[in-house]
Amino acid sequence: MAEQTVEQGRDLPHAFRRIGQALVSGLDVKDVLGSIVDEAMIQLDAEVALLRLLDRPGEHLELEVSRGVPEETVRQIRFRPGEGLAGRLVIDGRPLRGINLQQDPRADQRALARRFNWQAFAAVAIHLHQQPIGVWFMIRHRREPFTEEDLLLLSTFADYASLAIERGWLLHTIIREKHESEAVIQASANGILVVDAYGRVVDMNPALERLTGWSQRQARGLPCCDVVGCQAERGIGAPSKLCPLQVAARRGDRAFIEYQLQTRDGKSIPVEASYGLVWDEDGELFRIVIVFRDISHQKELNRLRAEIVANVSHELRTPLSLIKGYATTLLSPDVKMDEAETRRFLTNVSTAADHLGRMIDDLLCASRIETQQLKLESKRFDLCKELRQVLSWFQPYAPDLQLVADLPAHELWVWADPDRVHQVMMNLLTNAAKYSPVGSTITVRSQILGDPPAAVVHVIDEGSGIAAEYLPRIFDRFYLTDESKKGIGLGLYICRGLVEAMGGSIWVVSEVGEGSTFSFTLPVQAESKAAVAGRSD
Repeated sequence: MAEQTVEQGRDLPHAFRRIGQALVSGLDVKDVLGSIVDEAMIQLDAEVALLRLLDRPGEHLELEVSRGVPEETVRQIRFRPGEGLAGRLVIDGRPLRGINLQQDPRADQRALARRFNWQAFAAVAIHLHQQPIGVWFMIRHRREPFTEEDLLLLSTFADYASLAIERGWLLHTIIREKHESEAVIQASANGILVVDAYGRVVDMNPALERLTGWSQRQARGLPCCDVVGCQAERGIGAPSKLCPLQVAARRGDRAFIEYQLQTRDGKSIPVEASYGLVWDEDGELFRIVIVFRDISHQKELNRLRAEIVANVSHELRTPLSLIKGYATTLLSPDVKMDEAETRRFLTNVSTAADHLGRMIDDLLCASRIETQQLKLESKRFDLCKELRQVLSWFQPYAPDLQLVADLPAHELWVWADPDRVHQVMMNLLTNAAKYSPVGSTITVRSQILGDPPAAVVHVIDEGSGIAAEYLPRIFDRFYLTDESKKGIGLGLYICRGLVEAMGGSIWVVSEVGEGSTFSFTLPVQAESKAAVAGRSD
């Protein structure tokens, strides 16, 4: 026995050397554990080895390595912490040994031990950072007991197994996090550029490739200023471009700037850039990560907002100026007017006030549509009667035009909000009159079409028509064509919002020089009430 121990001791350096080689190899953690178990079986003269690890929730001991017994047999047996020898070993942590596993009262699987003739055994817990993560059984087919020295040696092998497991878990975590980070970077809508401490491009994501026109392969190793056009500041009043190395020199954690990124084909794109600095363990600059956000759309929105504010201000100022002018004249003690002239002035004041009121109503209506706070009071009414009333009311506003009602002689019942239908028709008629030549005709036509049936209203003018490039956006909010720069661009947007809120749809057919036909539908069934109410909430 002493000779055997000496021989084992002489062979241990080689065993541990082979284990060390396995640990630093690129083998899978299960293969490394298998190598450690094989070495331990040789050194401890065992015929069977079972290594079990706790699953990640820590609820069961799962088989990881099996030697000397069919794996499929023992894999079916699982232990909870505290159950059987294996489960109690996880809780207690103290090494165990015995001379006959078939008769050991602590064992729950004595029948399995008799089946495979398991006798002497030694078992240790596997710990990682002082926390139990598994157990390791070594078994002989004879009653030659394992010694205390054998238990100590098995504990040493278990420590190596713990290192292998930690290495495997860390590697798995690193790889998973790397893949997650790469997926985030690749999927990011913002451009991401990584440069080294010398300002050379290390990496870039697809979004930045699309933004700059440079591919990652073409840009790698180039100075970042060649790729994104950054440059050092040159004092007060310098261009708003900032070299990442200059950011690093300030040793700030982050910097946010706006500047014009220069693409490979010479275009200039407004971007917002944020710089993140990565330092190594010695406090030296290692990497600079720059995130670029294309703000072209934001800049365009800001421009449009400014233009809209200017248009709205101009349109509101016109009727206000008229009202102020007429009121000032009427209040002047030096002005003497007869009753007819005074009435004409007051009529103009009233007309200007009505115009101002309609613009304010349009702004409020557009706001409610945008915020989905539009309220409808739908009911069943005769559409033909409503259309005739609108034409009669609008006629004084178009004295130089012919208004024609091409409507059915019978009643045409719809389910909608009559006040909102009136508003839609006034906007469409105002729009038609604006672009119709003197003496031309505006025709309003209505009929029942489709299955399920719907009432269709057409407003047909003989005006200048709309160019094809404007048609896709004609119903957009604040959209103005080159021919309609006067106004605030809300009339058709409101028409679309109101019609759709009532359960209908709206469209336009137009050709330059041939006039335009604006059409919309309204439901004729009272059952549409629930759906319309849902859309108006």
